Amino acid sequence: MADLKSPPFSDIKRPEEVVRMTTNDSLKFAVLIGLIEVGQVTNREVVNTVLHLLVGGEFDMELNFVIQDAQNIQHMLELLDHCPPSLQAEIWSVFIAILRKSVRNLQACTDVGLIHHVLQRLPRAETVVAGK
Repeated sequence: MADLKSPPFSDIKRPEEVVRMTTNDSLKFAVLIGLIEVGQVTNREVVNTVLHLLVGGEFDMELNFVIQDAQNIQHMLELLDHCPPSLQAEIWSVFIAILRKSVRNLQACTDVGLIHHVLQRLPRAETVVAGK
């Protein structure tokens, strides 16, 4: 039976609709990737949506900055592969800031092997992202 609360995925046009979807986070990231690929969202909207998904609610640098599901870090990395370099740099900048605020966030990165994933991406990263 269809979920009557959620619109069909093809009806989702805005990032705020993505975070309200009653589905798993991997599917939310996939829908956000689709919005990025069709140029339907601004960089700021993407950053805010990614942060919302990482912390499991409204992101706040002082009150709500702890990553709730380490698996979402991997989803974020997949999303980064679909972003232009300037957006990648913006997401990394904010992501690094929230890592610095919480040992739990650092542990989540360890749990998903973030260092390994970053080292694999570094050789093909644009200068603005890699800081070469």
